[in-house]
Amino acid sequence: MTKKIGLQDDNASEVNVFSKGVLVHLDVRIPGMYSRLPDEHLSGIPEDMKKLIRATYDKLDDKSLIEAMNSLRGRMKSYINSICIPFPVYGLAFIKKEDIQDCHDRLTSLEAQIAECFEDFCNAYPDLEKQFAADHPELYDPAKYPHVSYLQSHFRAKHSFRQFTVPDQEMSLLSPEIYKQEMQKFRDEMQEVRDMTLDVCKTEMLKKIDSLKKQCIDDTINTSTVNAVNDFLNKFDSLYSDFVDDGAVKSMIADVKAYMSDTEADDLRNSEDFRNIVGKKMSEVSEGLQAIPDKKAKRRIEL
Repeated sequence: MTKKIGLQDDNASEVNVFSKGVLVHLDVRIPGMYSRLPDEHLSGIPEDMKKLIRATYDKLDDKSLIEAMNSLRGRMKSYINSICIPFPVYGLAFIKKEDIQDCHDRLTSLEAQIAECFEDFCNAYPDLEKQFAADHPELYDPAKYPHVSYLQSHFRAKHSFRQFTVPDQEMSLLSPEIYKQEMQKFRDEMQEVRDMTLDVCKTEMLKKIDSLKKQCIDDTINTSTVNAVNDFLNKFDSLYSDFVDDGAVKSMIADVKAYMSDTEADDLRNSEDFRNIVGKKMSEVSEGLQAIPDKKAKRRIEL
């Protein structure tokens, strides 16, 4: 249940990220039809023998439909990572309110594709089992194969939006002492959101800045790298800026913008002086980012 925070003296609204958006939870469960065997256990083994060993763990030889579903699940996770900031509760990410509708539409479309793929898998499942039995009669055990109805009851592909908030003192369900403790926990959690976002932002920025720095030094400017830097600057403004309050990082972002806003790859290719200036600035920014200590989350809450 969503509730407003009404205590001005606690300044909770200053750290309440839920005034800016909600949490998104992704629940995708796909039948694997195998027990994963670590690759290192098969090192040095001939390929024909390796295939036979894997068959002792696999329930199906043809897992193309399962792989297709896993690919779609990967696309869903990548999409969420691209538009969300991290949250210190396992399985949840924070999405800004202006992105909720687009997120819902994209995930709904991918969920429908996974569901369609799963239906194709269920239809093909009996024949796939028979094929494995024919190819590996010495390994086939019908007890290893769950009924289609079991697979259907355990399949999941859905997302949901959720919101947490602090307890409402006016509800009088908590004693004053417990309420103060919960308020502090809430403040700590909101700070963790900011700390985790800062780490993600720094890592993403450093990777792109270092690539541009190297290309400036080597005179190998790549258009995609220049575009990636500008894409990151736009992402910072639209996603990270509300949650990053580190003055040093914001200052470095401003420095990069001063040199890279409206800059195209050809501008760097055609001017050695400008390229050297940008390369020097990117080196300074890279060193500055690396000097900022990571703020690792104290814990990940599992629900």
